[in-house]
Amino acid sequence: KTRLKIYRTSLKSSRIIIVIHVLIIIYCGFFFVIIVLICVLTGVFCLFLPPPLLQIPSCAEGGVLGILPGVIGGIQATEVIKLILGKGDILASRILIYDALSMRFREVQVRRGPNAEVNQLVDYQGFCGVGPAAPKPPPEEEGFRRLGAAAAAARLAGGWAPFVLDVRLPQEAEIVRLPFADALVPHREAAAVADQLPRDRDLLVHCKAGGRSATACKALAAAGFERERLFNLDGGILAWAREVDPSMPLY
Repeated sequence: KTRLKIYRTSLKSSRIIIVIHVLIIIYCGFFFVIIVLICVLTGVFCLFLPPPLLQIPSCAEGGVLGILPGVIGGIQATEVIKLILGKGDILASRILIYDALSMRFREVQVRRGPNAEVNQLVDYQGFCGVGPAAPKPPPEEEGFRRLGAAAAAARLAGGWAPFVLDVRLPQEAEIVRLPFADALVPHREAAAVADQLPRDRDLLVHCKAGGRSATACKALAAAGFERERLFNLDGGILAWAREVDPSMPLY
């Protein structure tokens, strides 16, 4: 679920709104619906109820079938060219729905809401937790330690035996996983299983690129894990493949 809002911008006229938005929905893991919306009316269209904070899955979690953005990207580019040239009928105040499984397009008319004034702009990247990464705080202020792939490999070769927690999704682990990982728990569930993780040995947490594992480490630190025993694998399994084992598949 997500919510789309259209805000006033300008192209030759302050009364013209031009927004192109794509929403790719994955239903039951295999049913794909794509919505393309271009609006040239003042006002706001709220298509869906607002999602719970930080509950929007990332592309790594939700998955994206790569051919779908290509199809819709071509449609977007076509509409932009029509706007620039002033030719044809643009997709205005209409929603175009594309069902890839049945290869059907259909349109939905959108009516302007009665309370369409824009009072404030919402930072949707921040709201959904997908904005630019914040600067890392000084190491001493984090509740965990960061360890690069090469450094982690060297420590493991020297006899280090941490409990290795993979916080990716099961479908990611089916593609590739570290052979010495001890458990697979999605990062959003890390705090819920904190009591089941050992506290008498070091804990090395990893994901695909290091972001989700850092979030999991913060949750585990808040659950009482000691900073000196809690490690985030910087760069994740991608860094491991790049620096330690180039034979590992990438995704």
